[in-house]
Amino acid sequence: MKGIKWTLIVSLAAFVVCGLGGTASAFHGGGVAECGGCHTMHNSEQGAPVRDGAGTAAFLLRAFTPSDTCLSCHAAYGQGTTTGEGWGSGGDFYWVTKTYTYSGRHGDESSAGDRHGHNIISNVLNIAQDAALATGPGGTYNSAALGCNSCHDPHGQQHNALLLYGIEGTAANYPGAPYPFTKAAPILRSPGRKTATSQSKSNKVSNSNHTAFGSGMSNWCANCHSGMLNANGNHVHPVNRQFSSSMVSAYDGYVSTGNLTNGTHATSYWEKVPFETAIDCTVTLGTMRTSTAGPDTNSTVMCLS
Repeated sequence: MKGIKWTLIVSLAAFVVCGLGGTASAFHGGGVAECGGCHTMHNSEQGAPVRDGAGTAAFLLRAFTPSDTCLSCHAAYGQGTTTGEGWGSGGDFYWVTKTYTYSGRHGDESSAGDRHGHNIISNVLNIAQDAALATGPGGTYNSAALGCNSCHDPHGQQHNALLLYGIEGTAANYPGAPYPFTKAAPILRSPGRKTATSQSKSNKVSNSNHTAFGSGMSNWCANCHSGMLNANGNHVHPVNRQFSSSMVSAYDGYVSTGNLTNGTHATSYWEKVPFETAIDCTVTLGTMRTSTAGPDTNSTVMCLS
């Protein structure tokens, strides 16, 4: 009996050690306590109602909506900067909260904040639904339903760095998404979450530390903006077009307004005006994320350009 008891103890200890082993995952991919980062078990934090008396929080979220929950962290990494200094093609929410006036061809003109980009609806940052567009241009997506989780999977089930629905997949429906993504997406990688130019973190987004775009970004955008990429698409600027040699020269030469020819190919990459490289970024990940070189004739103009 003693021998059996000892064997059971050893076996149990081995099970516990093996069960606790493994590599820790990221916050959105099964990491320690990631559930508690966004959700609360009993809809209460230290005895207080999560939604300030507004009722039961949907999905037991810590904040009012999924987007508010996302922005409780992500607006702090530069995306919610109050100075418009953010980097990153993911956006700078400052511009969709700012309405400003300026002197134009017809005198004083104004530009409303809700006309400056994707208006994810957020009480935290006071971002409202687009006042003019009921649906996404070229598509049918209801602008009243636009949130962070319209495009991103917060639980990381798509297994990609940007948590985009359908990315790196083949053409198929993704039933977990609030909107049916039906086209394969590009291979992307993001270097870090810090995006404001004033942030000192070494991994902040910059011209030398940026997302690498392989191919297919415009097709991914067409999941919601299908009318933009059909035969009669109404793009103001064409996409999915390769650079001509003259376009390469123009991109490489540009430095700033009034200085259009002094740039060099080796350092001309501008993260705010990215392009697709047509290179498999999973193979050359480190090189492409830190490359400062401009495009070549295999590169492609895309929606995010």
